[in-house]
This record gives sequence, structure tokens and C-alpha cells, in this order.
Amino acid sequence: MAITDDNLWQAERRLWMEGAAAYDELVAPDCVMVFPGIGTMDRAGAIAGIENAPRWQELDISETRLVRFGKDVAVLAYRAEARRGDDPAYTCHCSSTYRGADAGWHLIQHQQTVTD
Repeated sequence: MAITDDNLWQAERRLWMEGAAAYDELVAPDCVMVFPGIGTMDRAGAIAGIENAPRWQELDISETRLVRFGKDVAVLAYRAEARRGDDPAYTCHCSSTYRGADAGWHLIQHQQTVTD
């Protein structure tokens, strides 16, 4: 199943800005996620962690790169700056890997590295 570059970036933005429902829709059951200060998480842990967490109100994505590996795999790399309320901005470098299948495209890997 084909997906456009724009749709991949929209999916990535949804995971930052929307709640657990977006994770439920877009994250593969076997996904591996790595977050600063938290460590490695699976899909269930990530969904549980965001269910009651405040969502980001603003997100700037820059320094973008998207590389496809065949028809079924795409890697996104970028710099994110996210804000909510009066809190300081959260800035990190990210990578996300999506896999396409008959059921659609799903996130199979995500990693964040905090920038100074």
C-alpha cells in the first residue's frame, strides 16, 4: 500500500499533537520506542503514558529528512521543538521508522535525543 511523504509527516505530527487514539491507530503492536529519561517502551507502555498526559500545544518540525527503503519502509529524521503552556520548549532530534502493509502504514520505531 503506497503512502505519500506528506501523509507520513502528517502521521508523525498526529503522534505528537493528538492523544492515545492516534497511537492506537498508528503505532504497530511490535513498535520499539526510546525516550530520554524514560528509556525503552513498547506500544502499550507508550499509550498508557500519554493517556492522561497533557498534549503538546505547538510543534515545530525542522531539519527534515525522509528516506525510503523499498516500497514498505520509510525513515523520518528531524528536529522537533514542542511547547505547552508556559513550560520551556522541549527540543530533540528524532527518528521514526514506518512499515507499510495491507493494513496500512504503522510506526515500528521511534527515538528521541534531547538537544542542549
